[in-house]
Amino acid sequence: EQGAFLIEGEKLVREAVAAGAPLRELLGTGDRLPQLETLGTEVPLTHLSQADAERLSDTRTPQGCFAVVVDAVPVAEEAIAVLRTAGPLTVIALDGVQDPGNAGALIRVGAGFEVDLVLMGGGSADPVHAKVVRAATGAWFRQPIARAPDLPAALTELTAARCMVVGASARGTSVYRLAVPIRRVLVLGGEGG
Repeated sequence: EQGAFLIEGEKLVREAVAAGAPLRELLGTGDRLPQLETLGTEVPLTHLSQADAERLSDTRTPQGCFAVVVDAVPVAEEAIAVLRTAGPLTVIALDGVQDPGNAGALIRVGAGFEVDLVLMGGGSADPVHAKVVRAATGAWFRQPIARAPDLPAALTELTAARCMVVGASARGTSVYRLAVPIRRVLVLGGEGG
């Protein structure tokens, strides 16, 4: 409703600041305020009681260090429009990957392989869900991500941009025998299917 989400943990907050993420506010308990002050941002800093930190946290042992991040995740059409039109291109499309930990891990893998975009298809975990961001670690702030509520339409756009769509299947041809195109979209399905 507020167009923002909460992240927790000093490492993740430092990653967000280093990546230039659009931060609205930093929040910390008394013992964490000095670390937040060293970040050198112009973002407002708010003191939290330990009880408030425990209420905000979705972990067993709150770290007492939070940031409110503006939700700037674009829709697929906007993200696809700014992709390069020639040369190599790799997109990962998540189709119904509901588990936030798995979705975050795939964002982290995408960043590790320097993919150009991760599309979060309909039925997939929300990219700003706390567990997605935590599982992706700092890679969340470096990896381009977009929401694709209509994944087939986004795949059609990518096909028009000369990308080959490849789906992962246990019954498919081994990747070691495929001639992998330089412009490709790898579709990864949900856990249950």
